Amino acid sequence: MKLKVGKKSLNSYFLILVFVLMEQCFYLINTNTFRIIFLNYAMLWFLFFVGGIALLYIQYRLNKKSVRMYFSSDVVALIIVALVSIVQCNFLIGQPLAMGFAPQRNYIFILISYFIIRKLIALDKMDVDTIINGLMACGVISIIIYWLQVVLIDHVQFVHVYMAERTARLYVDSFLCVIIGFLGLYKYLADNNKKYLIFVLLELVYELVIGQSRLELASVVIGYATMILLMKKLSIRKIGIILIGVIAIVVFINSGYFERFNEALQMQFHNTTTGVNTMAIRKVARDEFVKQLKHSPVTLILGCGYPNIGYAGTASTAYIAVGNERIGLVDNGIFAFVYVYGLLGAVVVVKWFYKLYKCAWRLYRDNIYWPLGFMIALTILLYNITFWWNKPSWTLGMIFLMCYMEHKLNDESERSDIL
Repeated sequence: MKLKVGKKSLNSYFLILVFVLMEQCFYLINTNTFRIIFLNYAMLWFLFFVGGIALLYIQYRLNKKSVRMYFSSDVVALIIVALVSIVQCNFLIGQPLAMGFAPQRNYIFILISYFIIRKLIALDKMDVDTIINGLMACGVISIIIYWLQVVLIDHVQFVHVYMAERTARLYVDSFLCVIIGFLGLYKYLADNNKKYLIFVLLELVYELVIGQSRLELASVVIGYATMILLMKKLSIRKIGIILIGVIAIVVFINSGYFERFNEALQMQFHNTTTGVNTMAIRKVARDEFVKQLKHSPVTLILGCGYPNIGYAGTASTAYIAVGNERIGLVDNGIFAFVYVYGLLGAVVVVKWFYKLYKCAWRLYRDNIYWPLGFMIALTILLYNITFWWNKPSWTLGMIFLMCYMEHKLNDESERSDIL
């Protein structure tokens, strides 16, 4: 594949680079020691992203360009509830406004970038195909690096991320690793070229060997199955085989047999067991979230605000101790989201996901399957995980998904009433 150097391609490569930077350059950078003058790594990639987006906005005079934005009201609503949560936490426990903004800074600014990226793609200043090819290439590189780290975990550590050494699990939570499976399966279904199945295989290696998340694995399998089942010209026999296979896999993943299978593998290769009851901690967290939300009509509607773990007052809110562990937001999915933003936040997400599904279904009718499969996986993950809320690369991934779907349904369509 020849490297294009036109402005449109450079803009597309900029976005690909941002994805890589958000995932710490395949987590090869030690963010604890990284410094350039007074900037730490988190601030460096943030300034690079915001500065680059602002320059593109100015360069193409996007303020003077009008583009239809189907998801604009949803993005604005997500930003508003995030800002309300900052004030809410200040009102409830006296947390300084700056401390409420700090953990949501990346999330809010990435949401704002939707308005610029949407225009850049619609005005042919960014190329979605170049971005997709770049994501797939970076995803492959990511999985190879992480797999090597798992293999060499007892000898050397070169990936700087939390590792469960007893289970050789890496908590990378990578958007790049997950998205390539859906893109690869779509390309295989569309072109019937078996080489694209390598992306699906690599993503499953990521789920089984690197991430080792049962819910994530189940969500991906169901997402894949949906893409295959909705294919045109699929025989009843094949549909039956796929359904039986998927049901068997999902039942196994969520059964005690899988737990014992996993423990057996840990004993065989690492002579230890997992030993952490995460479900019990989540149960305590969700009970506590409900209790605090029901404190008053205001907290029920607007939520309890976004607690900063660095503020002492939040130890009695979302971060109470449970034995040697403590509850938090990251592992509690949509329950944590509603805790922070209240029923108002829940309504915003329901409306947003409805529109995402609406677009994904219409793309399926145009034989573009991956957005629907990906959305189904994200919906299943909501129970425990909202990566798009707390992981920058996933938030940007959702921005790209929205822009991609709008581009395919509006910009490239001859029909003017698609959305």
